[in-house]
Amino acid sequence: LAMHQNFTESVQAIAKALSALKSQNYERPGQMPAFLQGVMPMLMQEDPDLTFLPDVPTTAYKPKSADVITMLEELQGKFRLKVEELDKEEVKRKHASEMLAQDHADAMAAAEAAVATKTESKAKHLQQAEQLKSDLQELAKTVEETKSYLAELTSLCGQKADEYKARQGMRTEEIAALEKAIEIM
Repeated sequence: LAMHQNFTESVQAIAKALSALKSQNYERPGQMPAFLQGVMPMLMQEDPDLTFLPDVPTTAYKPKSADVITMLEELQGKFRLKVEELDKEEVKRKHASEMLAQDHADAMAAAEAAVATKTESKAKHLQQAEQLKSDLQELAKTVEETKSYLAELTSLCGQKADEYKARQGMRTEEIAALEKAIEIM
């Protein structure tokens, strides 16, 4: 960014310099020196054929800045190319930064969606686990009740079996006594 600004300022400074140099890049006609202006008419009256004086006007200033202008124009062209190159690099960096930011945003969105899905799944599994614990407790209670009932039933059945055997024994004795009585009779 600083390099871009530096080159941009240089291009602008060169443009101003070229403008100033080009506005002054012309020949300026010479003026006869003031001391000769008073003497010249007198010399011309004495000898009207003064061949030593040139007919062409003299040039007071001949610019020598053409090479400098050419060099500055070339330098300005190089600096403009460098500015364009820096602009292209900046666009590439900006694009890469935007792509990275977009990738980061997409990754964050995907991670948030995954967290939401997993949180929902976890809540569902916790609810199922609580239901299964409740069902297990109910089943354990039913098993205990069934075991208690089985113990009572086994005890009652054992008691009834003992009573049945006792009655069976009595019946056997009664039948034997009846058979003796029938024999006796």
